[in-house]
Amino acid sequence: MPLTRGTNCGFVSSRPTAGNPGSDCATFDEYHFAFRDTSPSGGNRIIEIGWHERGITFAGGAFKVALYSDSGDMPGTLQSGFPQYGVTITDTVGWYRITGLNYSLTSNTVYWITAGHETVAGTVFIDRETGKVNEKSAKHLYANKPTIALDQQMYAVYALYEAVGGVGARFFHSNIFPTVELFKGANL
Repeated sequence: MPLTRGTNCGFVSSRPTAGNPGSDCATFDEYHFAFRDTSPSGGNRIIEIGWHERGITFAGGAFKVALYSDSGDMPGTLQSGFPQYGVTITDTVGWYRITGLNYSLTSNTVYWITAGHETVAGTVFIDRETGKVNEKSAKHLYANKPTIALDQQMYAVYALYEAVGGVGARFFHSNIFPTVELFKGANL
């Protein structure tokens, strides 16, 4: 299945499950990738951020996710972020996700959804599509905010949202501790 905004990248209303969503992949370890999308209308909150890895040849590592405002077609101010999460896996291709999040979104606002993977002994790849006119992405080394423009590229990074009554433009972190999960789609 190709990368499709609202289905397996960007803001999604249901989590993606199909495997190998991109027609191509990029080296993910040592990098932090950002994908630009406009939040859905209404009062919504992010409850999960995830990404798809494939071509993995390592035995563990840490990763992080974050949400940035838009600043002239590049990630701006950090809106929400999480510490690194360590995970030990061996050559496991699939959807990874951090659940238990609780971040309010401003309706119809451009954000940058990010995922990053630390440097590991081996290689990790993230799914992507190139040649996508009018699409904006960015990357940088793992410890930094993505600031290197990647025009006409989409990455398999998503933010699962749900509607909430009366919550507006306020960002907050709940007392719920996020958890890390690996989901292996049926097509893997």
